[in-house]
Amino acid sequence: MSVDELLRVIRNSENSKAVSLAKLRLFRALMNEPEQELRTRIENSSDSVEAEMAEWILWRNKLDKSFDNLIQIVRTSSDEEKIREAAILLGEEGYMEAVEPLIRLMVDTPNSHVREGAALGLRDLADQRALKPIVETIKRNPESASTFVYALETLDCREIVEFLIALFVS
Repeated sequence: MSVDELLRVIRNSENSKAVSLAKLRLFRALMNEPEQELRTRIENSSDSVEAEMAEWILWRNKLDKSFDNLIQIVRTSSDEEKIREAAILLGEEGYMEAVEPLIRLMVDTPNSHVREGAALGLRDLADQRALKPIVETIKRNPESASTFVYALETLDCREIVEFLIALFVS
């Protein structure tokens, strides 16, 4: 699908899954565009979704991925999308010193999107200290368990097998 077709789906569809899929495809399409094309989209677009996504991609592409910068974003930013992305990148970059801050972020934040980002960062770090906090987060938020169960994939879950079976059965 072209960018215009994806934007049409995002604007007009009443099917939330179709909208989510179109946004994901739009993100992937825009991620492959050169910086100047993204800037042109921001300047010329009449569609806020397109412009905001292009701005976000530019931000992400230029982001300093050092531990100090990413942890600073997690601790001080008011932009939940940037906090989520920084949390994910802390894991992707392998910053083991981020385990405790990511656990605190996952447990303390009221924003489900940020919680999921912290869990994804923890997944990549594969540190067993995250097991119990992830399980507790699942218990508090069973409606959004899928991302947290995915985060458990890299951990030794033998001690929570019964919990996981009960979760899947329910």
